[in-house]
Amino acid sequence: METTKKLFRTSVIAIVLIFGEAGFSQEYPWSIYPLELGNIWVTRDFWWRPYYRLEIVDSGVVIEGESYFKTKCTYRTIHGSLNESFIYHRITDSEYVIRFDSSGLYVNPKVKYYKVDTQPGDYWQNLTIISGSEIIHYFVVDTSYYLVFGTSTKVREIFVTDSSGYENYTFWSEEFGLLEHYVHDFELGNYIYLRGCVIDGVLYGDTTFLTVGVDDIQTTPVAEYKLFQNYPNPFNPTTTIEYELKEYALVNLKVYDLLGNEVAELINEEKYAGRYSSSFNGNGLSSGVYFYKLTIGGNTQVRKMILMR
Repeated sequence: METTKKLFRTSVIAIVLIFGEAGFSQEYPWSIYPLELGNIWVTRDFWWRPYYRLEIVDSGVVIEGESYFKTKCTYRTIHGSLNESFIYHRITDSEYVIRFDSSGLYVNPKVKYYKVDTQPGDYWQNLTIISGSEIIHYFVVDTSYYLVFGTSTKVREIFVTDSSGYENYTFWSEEFGLLEHYVHDFELGNYIYLRGCVIDGVLYGDTTFLTVGVDDIQTTPVAEYKLFQNYPNPFNPTTTIEYELKEYALVNLKVYDLLGNEVAELINEEKYAGRYSSSFNGNGLSSGVYFYKLTIGGNTQVRKMILMR
């Protein structure tokens, strides 16, 4: 695998986030590392918490006789509600990054999320009390180098699943912590990425955190335009993407791979009101999940498609 693939893009990739009603997908799927006082992370998603900011504000909180780092979490939902909460992390003697979870969903509240310097083949698990999702399995499946914030960085891919077959993919680095979180789902999906961070006093990426009113962060109403699910889906190798405009507008339609790399620009021109279609050919691309993004006037809609050979 190439060592300079771009993992993050400066342009915003809007990808729909849907939280399930059961299992580990209920909680915000972000844990932090490295653990140092003052470190900050700003994540981006496009459904419930558009911007999410985590900052380590204390390094000596004692819980059940063990010292934890206290992290302040701040986010504003798309409905305009500003929320704050605190979570607690520590590194165990066996170098697991754990979070103390007091929700009562886990048999052991000391939930393992990551292992320092983990390698392919490593495995761990967490036990929950949720029927159908009792065991959450973590498998380290790959380590590869990617370009992260301009630096060639070793990234660990961790496959996460539960007893019901629900699937997660998380991507970690020792330098920046959790980089991406993706939930595999054939209809919608859950994608969150690290927008920027401050590690040991050094700024990486964009840590701007929006605390403006809801009117400033809403997307364009669906009535103005609509992006339809591609067909066929899954596809091999061609598929059709349709969209509908209610008024004259500049239209941009692009396709991205799972890591946010642009693979094709299908449309970039002005269009009158009406319904349009565009064909995408996946020849030369590997099987997997891709996203197509419709941008109109700075507003976006995104859907997922599957190339299956």
